Amino acid sequence: MTDNVTNFQLRYVGERFNGARLPVDVLGDLPAFRDLIISFVKESWRLRFSQRRRLPKGFDRNLTFDLVRITEGSAIPNLNWNRSLAQAHLPGVIDELDQFVSSSFEKFVELIDCAEDFRPVQVLSPQQIRALNRLGAGLRDDERIEFLGTNSKSGGVIYLDIPRRRKILTRIRETYETRIDGIGTLVETRADGYAGHLVISTEDHGYVRIDLDADEVADNFAPYLQSEIQYDLQVEVDSKDQVRAILEIHDIGLIDEEYSAALIRCFDRLEELSKLSDGWLDGEGIAIAEPALVNARRLLVKRKNLCGVFRLYPNDSGNILIEFENSGWGYTIEFRADSKIEMFAVELKGVGVMEPTEYLSVGHQFLSDFDKWVMQP
Repeated sequence: MTDNVTNFQLRYVGERFNGARLPVDVLGDLPAFRDLIISFVKESWRLRFSQRRRLPKGFDRNLTFDLVRITEGSAIPNLNWNRSLAQAHLPGVIDELDQFVSSSFEKFVELIDCAEDFRPVQVLSPQQIRALNRLGAGLRDDERIEFLGTNSKSGGVIYLDIPRRRKILTRIRETYETRIDGIGTLVETRADGYAGHLVISTEDHGYVRIDLDADEVADNFAPYLQSEIQYDLQVEVDSKDQVRAILEIHDIGLIDEEYSAALIRCFDRLEELSKLSDGWLDGEGIAIAEPALVNARRLLVKRKNLCGVFRLYPNDSGNILIEFENSGWGYTIEFRADSKIEMFAVELKGVGVMEPTEYLSVGHQFLSDFDKWVMQP
C-alpha cells in the first residue's frame, strides 16, 4: 500500500495551499500525524516485547519527525522520521523500530482507506482517537490531505477530507471536530454576572449555543433578537451534524442592517432554486446540485455588501449562476454541480474580456481574484 515508510509526504490539495503555502490553522495536523504514527508504534512494541512491563526510557521523546521542507503541488510538507536520534538514544532496537514505523504507517492509511467502502475500522486507543480528531480538523470544503506513495483499494492515492473524517470519527466515537460557517438567526441571549451566552438557529446544524462574556452579550447582541448573524466556529459535531460543543470562535457578528434585506432576498432566491426538480425546464433541466447551493451561499455571506446587485439564476445542468454589473463590466459566476466555480467578465460598452477562470472552492484565491476583478477591472 505504501512506497516509502520513513519519509512521509502529505499533499494538501485546495486553493489555500497553492504555491507551497501552508496556513497556520492546519499546522496542528503535523504533530497529530506524528502522534498517530507513534501510538501505533507503541502498540507494535508492546505486542513484540510483551514480557517487558514498560517501554524503554525516553521511547516517546526520541521518536521524532522533522519537517525538512515544504514543496509545491499544492503544498507538500515532507516529514522525515529522525532515525539517527532514535538510534543514538534507543540503541539496540533500531531494526525493530524501522519495522514498527513502517507497519504503523500502513495501519494508519488503511484506517483512512476503510472509510471509502465502510470496511470494518480497527479498534483505536483513546490516544489514537484524540490524535485522529486533530488531524484534518482545519480542512474546509473541497480540501483534502493526500498521503503520497499510498494506493487505496479502489485505486488512486489515499486521502483524508471532511466526508471521510466524518465517516471515520463517527464510527469510532460519537462526535468529531470540524469548522462550520454560515448565517443564522439570533433567537436567545442571556447575560448573568460575568457569564453570558447566545443561541442562534442555523439551517445545517440546528440550534447552536455560544458562550460569551456577559457584557459582550448585553451590549452587542441582546438588543438584536431575530437579527441575522454570521458565524465561523470550530466545533464538536455528532453524526447527525448537531453541534455538541464550541471549541473556538473564529468570527461572530451581526450582519449590518444595510445589507440584511438584500442578503435575505438572495437566500430566499436560493431556497426557491433548491426546490426545482428534474424536468423543471420544459421537461428538461436537472435539479440544482447541493454543492452549487453551498458555494453560492458562501459567496453571499463573504461578500454580502454586493447582494443588492446580485441576480441568481439556474441552468439546465443543475448549476447556479450569479450575475451582476459593476463599473461598466458584467460579471458571471457559475457554481457547478461538481463543486467547482467558474468566473468571467466582459466590458459592457467595450471589447474587454476577462477570460474564464476555474476555482475549487470559495476560498482565499477565489475571493482575492473576485475582489481584484470587481474593484479594479
